[in-house]
Amino acid sequence: MAAVEENGPSGTDVEVQWLPLPDVAELLGVQLREVRGMLAEQRLLAVRRLPGAVWTVPSTFFIEAAEGEGPQPVPGLRGTLIQLADAGMNSEEALAWLHTRDEQLGGTPISVLRTGAVHSVRRAAQVLAW
Repeated sequence: MAAVEENGPSGTDVEVQWLPLPDVAELLGVQLREVRGMLAEQRLLAVRRLPGAVWTVPSTFFIEAAEGEGPQPVPGLRGTLIQLADAGMNSEEALAWLHTRDEQLGGTPISVLRTGAVHSVRRAAQVLAW
């Protein structure tokens, strides 16, 4: 895999590995068209880090599944992405919010989602819509 180490989303100081879409497909053990379907369904979010660059997904969006299964998208990510879009955030803004420390949550929203605390993250995101 050709993961790219870079800074996190704009406005954050988080280190993130950015995975090109073919690498996401390899990681998940699916075909590229299925990854594109996940993007269309808002199960994942991809951005171009530079103009004309390839579409990439942050590695923070994946967790190891149960024993014997491969990685999978973070549970609760889809609903959170939809909620952020409904609050008027574009992809870059949603990525930045997910990777910016929130004192109320005690960490970044994506790190809290990775622990399974979906409702806490959704409550924090709900405030953004007001």
